[in-house]
Formats: sequence, C-alpha cells, structure tokens
Amino acid sequence: MKHIVLAAALASCVGLVPGFAQAASITIIEDASEIVTPAVTSDLAMLVITPNFDQVTVTGRITPNNSTTFFTNPVTPGTRSVVLTEPPGDPFGSRTSDFVTLIVGQISEDSTGLFQPIRIDLVSDLAAGFDAAVAGLPAGTPAILETGGSQVVSTQLNSGSFAITVQSDFTPVPEIPVPEPTSLLLVGAGVLGVTLLARQNRGA
Repeated sequence: MKHIVLAAALASCVGLVPGFAQAASITIIEDASEIVTPAVTSDLAMLVITPNFDQVTVTGRITPNNSTTFFTNPVTPGTRSVVLTEPPGDPFGSRTSDFVTLIVGQISEDSTGLFQPIRIDLVSDLAAGFDAAVAGLPAGTPAILETGGSQVVSTQLNSGSFAITVQSDFTPVPEIPVPEPTSLLLVGAGVLGVTLLARQNRGA
C-alpha cells in the first residue's frame, strides 16, 4: 500500500506503572506520494534506517535500557514474515500488496553491553522485485486481509513482547444499497398512480 504505519509496541501499559513491562517500539510511516522518505521513529538502540522506493529497512537493538522484558522475555531469534492482502472488494481485486519481515538475532554482547539485534523490512507492491520476493517467502507464511485500521500481527510474526501493529490506507469500497422488493413495488405503484392521474387530467 502507499501509506503504511508499522508500529511495534506493547499492547498493554508501557512500564510506567510497576508490574507492567515495557518493550522497545518502532513506527514507520510510508508517504502516499512514494517520493517522501518514510518517517521512522523508534527507541531501538543503534538505529539505522535504509529507505528505498516503496520499501524500508530498519535495524536496531533491543537492550536492557529500552526493554524491561529483555531478560525475562526476549524475542525468539529467527526470521518470519506476514503478508498483507487486499480484500476482494479492492478495485484491483484480492492480491498481495505488502509484506513485513522480522529478523531477530541471538542475544549478544559488545563494548556497549548486552543487546538483541532486530531488523524489520516493510516491502510494498511497487518495490523492485516485489513479486519475486513474495514468491520466495516460505510456504505457510501467514497472511491477513487489510482493513485500513490498526492490525496486530504479533502472533503471525511470533514477536513476543515486541508487539507489532500494521496499519494501511486501504479504504473499503462503500456498498451501494439494493432496494428491497417491497420498496420497488411501492415505487412502481406510485409511478403508475401518477401516470394514471396525469392521463385523467388530460382527458378532463
């Protein structure tokens, strides 16, 4: 899609109250014009943003400083994706319009301390090689229908406390109401009555 919001954040409170965990967060907004560089805000450490036409790659680190669940509930390492598809009501038909890939590394340590590397790729349908990239996704990659609202894909991406929400600009095509048979009958009777009255007036 041309306007995507990708937000990774806790679904509950963000650690401001004791007893609630706080996870690192990220927000990606892809501009509808395809010209403006996607806007990215995040508290991931060592944040690097690499934009390209209709796609963006964000890398960073989850650390004990930006996630209180770092030791108790780290994100499971590995690579997984989720596909976003247009609903059948889309003018272009039901099709894959975007996919999000999450790549999580093992917990490591360097001179800055402990960290878990994170990479998120958001790729939309106008990006170079999009069809080939979708075809190369593993069999069984989960897919969700776009609604145009906020959609949590944490389960699909198995991101644990790193809760990921996707929002696109898909706008459902409004349904045109079809008159009920009773309504059509009443309208028809009204037209017939007006026609007969007009004829009577002409004959008077």
